[in-house]
Amino acid sequence: MKRLNLVVTCTKTKSLFPEDGFSIRDNRYRGLTLDDGWRAWKGSFDSKKSNCKTEVAKKLYKGPHWSSVSKLFAGSPNGVHLSIWVCSAGLGLISSNSYIPSYGATFSKGHPDSIWNFESECKAGDVGRDWWNLLTSWKPYFASGPRSLSELARDEPDVPVIVVGSAEYVKAMEGDLVSAKHELIDSKLLSIISCGTKSLLELNENLLPVESRLRTHDRLRGPLLTLNMRVVVELIEASNSTYTAPELQRHVSQLLNESEAQLPSYSERISQTDNEIRAYILSAFNTHKGAQRISRSKLLRQFRSKDNFKCSEDRFKRLYEDAAADVERGNDG
Repeated sequence: MKRLNLVVTCTKTKSLFPEDGFSIRDNRYRGLTLDDGWRAWKGSFDSKKSNCKTEVAKKLYKGPHWSSVSKLFAGSPNGVHLSIWVCSAGLGLISSNSYIPSYGATFSKGHPDSIWNFESECKAGDVGRDWWNLLTSWKPYFASGPRSLSELARDEPDVPVIVVGSAEYVKAMEGDLVSAKHELIDSKLLSIISCGTKSLLELNENLLPVESRLRTHDRLRGPLLTLNMRVVVELIEASNSTYTAPELQRHVSQLLNESEAQLPSYSERISQTDNEIRAYILSAFNTHKGAQRISRSKLLRQFRSKDNFKCSEDRFKRLYEDAAADVERGNDG
């Protein structure tokens, strides 16, 4: 039986309410530096140890994203022995079978539980990386097994690893991903699924070409926020490959070609919520960071023609200006 390590990100929605001190929004963390915040965060969990309620990770996480993950827990999809791991912004790398406490922490900006709320003297792009590195060095009482992606790859160097995550999570783990790539017996055993992530420097050969227009494919229709998971379910259930990056890249490219043939007419274009459109605009801003910001008219044309979404010009203008104002205020979450 083929084996596969699947690494997914955590969710904000959980079945248990976090205990006092287990959410970054708590007053005790307000105004702290990243280092002081980490010491306080770690201390909150280490001090309670077995005195807090826990739940198995695969039942703790909830929401649309986790509903897609849950489809893979039943049996062995496509004859694959699948081990599922969670990259948690609050707890680090954990097995989906571990019993863990509930918590509130995310790598996404602008959220009350964002690690970006800690003050830091490091470069803005390094906050997520530094926090992830601190998590990988932590050995909490509730976690067993590898604590980093590189350790996971070192333990099973011949087992393919697929990492699924948003741009914020993948960026935070980028250094760990590079280390994991070198721990595997073949660097092509690492694949990364991250819609909206166009380049990862040393990891470009491992990045699958997942684009939002895959939503037009008959087998991948659904919300943009869960597209990454729908793609990985498709790849695992439909692929007879050995799960190397080149093979999975070819499969995704085939899906993109099939999507082109299934493009909807204007009346069939996909509707988006304000939050989804705002996330799309912010992702475009991040893609063009360091260069002149993409114009509203150009982005709207791309939104409609390339990605087949539906939005009036007035509505798009309002959301574009709101997103731009949030970026200026440093609240681009």
